[in-house]
Formats: sequence, structure tokens, C-alpha cells
Amino acid sequence: MAGLVVGLVMLSGGGGPPRTLSREEAREEARRLAPRDEDWGLGFVVAGEAYDQGEYTVRKDCVIVLNADRPGTLASLDRWAERKEAAMQTYSYVRVFGDAATAEGYIDDIEDGIHRCPALQLDKVRYEDSREWATTGSVPSFDEMVSEEGRIVTDEEGRKVNEVYADLTGQTGRIVMHTFVTGPAGTEAELRQIAVRALQRMHQRLPES
Repeated sequence: MAGLVVGLVMLSGGGGPPRTLSREEAREEARRLAPRDEDWGLGFVVAGEAYDQGEYTVRKDCVIVLNADRPGTLASLDRWAERKEAAMQTYSYVRVFGDAATAEGYIDDIEDGIHRCPALQLDKVRYEDSREWATTGSVPSFDEMVSEEGRIVTDEEGRKVNEVYADLTGQTGRIVMHTFVTGPAGTEAELRQIAVRALQRMHQRLPES
């Protein structure tokens, strides 16, 4: 972390008011916090990544749509990984905002969608039995934390599947981190552990405030 600690302290809210970051600086912070192969666990390999792809929001009808980033978003990095032999896939993102208030609003919107929608639709993918799960003591201390798990009943082609998912979203200062893991039915406990492990590793890259 040498050379970027000062920027991260400002980013996470320590050491006084956060300074304004350039787009490239915010992207660099997102890259350094994003999960790597080993953060997910044995057998996972990062399959791709992309910057600034917009943000998913849950409409009133519980359909998930991709919109432009909200004002105040400096950078985001999405990353995908997979463990083929276990039929598990992961998705993560790090979002860097201009201030903590914008980050708080972002995670509040995520929590609202979970509370409103036990079933959700993303294109042809359908999620059911969506709910929060207890994370007390299992993850580092964030300013705010949101969890979700449930079932996936149709895939990207609209075909019936029997899969499950678990995800975690944590907010510290003006940074939001997210981990999402899918796998076959019956792997719920393992998926939670994988999501927690990756988020722990990401959190460890933040400096102490």
C-alpha cells in the first residue's frame, strides 16, 4: 500500500475532509481494493473486469435495470471470477464516490430493494426467496453493511435452473465494496463463507483510520 496510503486515508474519511480525486486516481483506488484470485479461495480464477459500467437499481416493480452512475460517482470496477469444477461464479465491485453521503445513499437504495422485493428479475434471470442473512461477527466493521441471499430459478437464457446465491455490500466512508457468489443448490453455507472471505480481504486493504 506504500505510496497510496494518504490517498486511501482521505478516501475512507480519515485525516480530515476528503480531497477531490481525479478519475484516474479513483480508478487506481478501486483496482487496489478489488478482489484477486486468492481472495475468493482455492480454484477461483478472475475471468474479466470492466470500469464504469453504470449501476444496477431495483425499480418499483422489482425489475433490476442498469442505469448511468449517480452524480458523485468517481469510478467503479466490476470484476468476475469462477471456479469451474464447482460450478461457482462470483461478481464483485468497488465503487468510489465523491463523499460519504453519496455512498450512504447508494447502500440505502440496495437495502430498500431487498426489503421490498422477495423476488427480482434481471433480463431473463429470476431470483426468488431473496432475504437478508445474519452477518454479525463474520465480517469486518463497516459504516454500513447489507447482506442478501436467495435462489436463482432461471438463467440468462430463461432456462430453469436450481441455483443459490449470497452477497454482501459494505460501505466505509466514500467507498462501497460488494461480493456476490452463485452455486448449485445446497452450497448456501459455502457461498456465504466465500462472500465473507473476499470482502474481508478487500477491507484489509483499507488503511486504519
